[in-house]
Amino acid sequence: MFFQLHRNVQLRILTSFLMRMVGFTIFPFMAIYFSDEFGKIASGIILGLTVLVSVMASLYGGYIADRRPRKKVLLIGQLGQVASLVMMTTSVLPQIDSPILMLIGFVGNTLSNGLSNPATEAILVDSCPQEQRRVMYTINYWSINLSIAIGVMLGGLFYQSSKLGLLIALTTVAVFTLILLQRYLIDEFIPKPQKEKTAVLSSYRPVFADRRFVLFLLGSLLVFALEFQLANYIGVRLHESFKTVNVFDFDVTGVRMLSLLQLQNTLLVVGLSLFLPKLLKAIPERRALIGGLLCYVVGFSLFASVNTLSLLLLLGLVQTFGELVYSPIRQTKLADLLVEDKRASYLAVSGFVFQGAKYAGAMGLVIGALIGPFGMTGLLLVCGLLGMFLMDYTLYRFPSPSEENYQKIS
Repeated sequence: MFFQLHRNVQLRILTSFLMRMVGFTIFPFMAIYFSDEFGKIASGIILGLTVLVSVMASLYGGYIADRRPRKKVLLIGQLGQVASLVMMTTSVLPQIDSPILMLIGFVGNTLSNGLSNPATEAILVDSCPQEQRRVMYTINYWSINLSIAIGVMLGGLFYQSSKLGLLIALTTVAVFTLILLQRYLIDEFIPKPQKEKTAVLSSYRPVFADRRFVLFLLGSLLVFALEFQLANYIGVRLHESFKTVNVFDFDVTGVRMLSLLQLQNTLLVVGLSLFLPKLLKAIPERRALIGGLLCYVVGFSLFASVNTLSLLLLLGLVQTFGELVYSPIRQTKLADLLVEDKRASYLAVSGFVFQGAKYAGAMGLVIGALIGPFGMTGLLLVCGLLGMFLMDYTLYRFPSPSEENYQKIS
């Protein structure tokens, strides 16, 4: 399947796998680094500001990627990543040891990523015919999960003892990626001449006025918000109320139960994501999407109140099965909603879903403390079912396609 895809898609999946795998040996631990160097409050402020930097950079990246050659935008962003990673690597040299330089490099890396991501995603859609998109997103989904699993495992083993070595490896991979993209990536996008200059935010007015697209993103946000409860409310609840169980002389505490659920999810995704879509080919797309979303929503909702090890593992199986079914379909349908000459702008806005879901996850801690586990289960179930309804409505029952909407309001 992989070798049947466009060279751009093959190249981007490969380079993203390498960058993500090595990057996850470092970036998940940056909160610990900044907390040790600047204190917990300052660390929280720094990480909060980087989210804002990422959003603003993504908006600008989407704006210019619809008006300039997308390969050029991508290469500028990749060059920025190389420069920022050189700073981060330099900051941990024994002769320098500068947390301030690390902070500058980290913010620079966030900025560069935000700038290039809309162009990256748009190039993938540009290069992949509609009939191959589900295959592309299935392979990409598998690649993402495998790279994260390997990266987090290596980071856990080597971050504290070999931080400099990991940063050198990440910088080397970034340089290698820059060379590969510059040499082999083909930019097939031809920007349309702009009649007049438009301010960055004003250029997004047609995107936000596309009611179908916005409702689809809202539905996606409500569904994604459930997943971000795992590291927030669900994790804290398991830590506080899950009674330790001894399995084969191994004590499964609440924290270990959370890790076990995450490990189960990763192993199932890596093991099944390439094969499950083939088995489900006979099922109509809409029915598969709704069935997958329903499994996903029910699994995550019940995580909020269940305390039995076997039942939690069963729910993890149900939730992961739902994720494997619905996720490639959602990605494929998202690509279908994009207006061709505004793809990068649309994809920049779609990035808000991830950021919004992160904030919803944080708010779950506050709300859960007020309404308790069963109230939280009910709330998550309602949010998830509403998100499922919005996605179904916008994809299969909305009166007019996104392209027509855009043309009416332009």
